[in-house]
Amino acid sequence: MAILSHDDILNLHAAVITAQMVTSRAALLVGIDGHFVAGLPIATTPGDQILTDLDGMNGTGVLADGSVPLAIWLKNAVARAGDRQEATVFRKALERCPTSGRAGAGGGATARFDGGQISASPGEPGPRTSAIPHQPLSVEDVKGKVDFGILTIREDEFDAVLERFPPFTHVKGRRVYNLHRLELPAGGSYLVAVVRCIEQGNTEALDAARDLLEELEPQWLLVVGIAGAVPSDELTLGDVVVSTRIVDFSIEAVLQDKPSEYAMMGGPVHKDAAAILANLRAHKAQLKGWNTAASIMASRPAIVLDDELFYGDEDWQKKAQRAIAHHASRSEPLVTAGAIGSSDRLVKDTQVLAAFLRKAARQVLAVEMESAGVYRGASGRQVPAVAIRGISDVVGFKRDPGWTAYACHTAAAFTHAFLRTQPIQPAGASARVPR
Repeated sequence: MAILSHDDILNLHAAVITAQMVTSRAALLVGIDGHFVAGLPIATTPGDQILTDLDGMNGTGVLADGSVPLAIWLKNAVARAGDRQEATVFRKALERCPTSGRAGAGGGATARFDGGQISASPGEPGPRTSAIPHQPLSVEDVKGKVDFGILTIREDEFDAVLERFPPFTHVKGRRVYNLHRLELPAGGSYLVAVVRCIEQGNTEALDAARDLLEELEPQWLLVVGIAGAVPSDELTLGDVVVSTRIVDFSIEAVLQDKPSEYAMMGGPVHKDAAAILANLRAHKAQLKGWNTAASIMASRPAIVLDDELFYGDEDWQKKAQRAIAHHASRSEPLVTAGAIGSSDRLVKDTQVLAAFLRKAARQVLAVEMESAGVYRGASGRQVPAVAIRGISDVVGFKRDPGWTAYACHTAAAFTHAFLRTQPIQPAGASARVPR
């Protein structure tokens, strides 16, 4: 039996929108059982997701542990709304909502946990989902059942990824892995494990990749975050680059009175990933909407073409100015596939990058600090590893913090949309992992 009427749910949804809390889903769900949250249907936009969440919580009522998800959500909404007038809407709904209860009371269904699935008691209507107490998951419980392992490095990258892949639980091994169940449009689901590296650099990224591969055995590895772009007509600030090749220039020889030399390592992505990325444009219809404001959930900053913001020698500055001006009128990011360069140091020196590009035959679109390590860890095990990077700055143009935040979200938004195209078959055993 529903707690509130459908009109009440629509009023709550409208209040969330007017209070500008649409992008606060993770905060609104704080305190609600993670297994229950993982079972909520996935919507395509943040606004639709809020409405779907409200409907799911309203129809479920009381969980097996006696908690009421809708009541917890409303308490969070009151706290988030603060002094806004919408807080009154949330507070009035909370007054009509039980804050605790016994599972099955008041006409609700009693649920049980059976072989990794949630089901209703005989003769009773089935709940949409429920939280059934059970032993915490271990690394061994999910080993070999993870479809995608996602590695992030910076805190803002991690936050943007978790916004799209909120965990229903985590497992602790050598690292803490946040597990998310991604429902697929054609049916079935992926089990996604998200882990954050302790620090920047390819050495730590290699260690994290090895830990993830050895403990969870995911089908694919993804590195999701930001990168700096090489000035080019192909892309600009906020765009997303998906790696078809990793060019590793971590090994540098510094010679007396001579330019630095680099040993080129790395290579193309695994052939299975290469085949899918080569066909990326064929999924244009399925990917439609990934780059909208509603999907990105962050404001796109303005581009200010001030001469004082450019650096490097005169030729490089002109190249950077032309590249940024070429795309200045665009209002939405684009995605392109190409080579990504990776080094153990932050490459913002135009002379260093120019020397590297001369060696790399100008094939590199963006540079960062971790994908080479992940590539090394994955290639030895024949596991596809792909970098998905939002462009936070263009080398030769001073970074704006607004673009850094925006690029974190464009990379995460594209990653979510890409996985929903179902590039691989879900692991056969993934359905048996408790939600």
